[in-house]
Amino acid sequence: MQPQSTAVILIGYQNDYFAADGILHSVIEESSRATKVLENTVELVGSLLQTPVLMITTPIFFTPNYQELVEPVGILKTIKEVGAFQAGTKGSQMIDELLPFRSRILEVPGKRGFNAFMNTNLDMILHEKQITQFGAISCRDCSRN
Repeated sequence: MQPQSTAVILIGYQNDYFAADGILHSVIEESSRATKVLENTVELVGSLLQTPVLMITTPIFFTPNYQELVEPVGILKTIKEVGAFQAGTKGSQMIDELLPFRSRILEVPGKRGFNAFMNTNLDMILHEKQITQFGAISCRDCSRN
């Protein structure tokens, strides 16, 4: 691995998923698994601070009326129904555990679904920074068997 051409993409590390009072916290099936994923993520981010590895977060957020979601299904329908990830709310913000690292984490907004590349300039950023290797860590990892 060459750190200068490597990126780690953090997906879904927002309060509506991870905070105890998060609107979608119950979506994470096993809280102990979520805790371990979070601990591992914080440890990884901390270990990368002194390296040139690019760390990126791709938050998902919506306008208050969810006009971006036309006939949503699955979790996107649930997000709209319960009012999660509204722009400017605490729930749409980065989790507290990652805030100490915020100056090293590049936020790439615009995501409206689970694909971090759609509606964002993530591909352009990776290309411009000559990133040839990347891995994504998602809050969805908390509910996998």
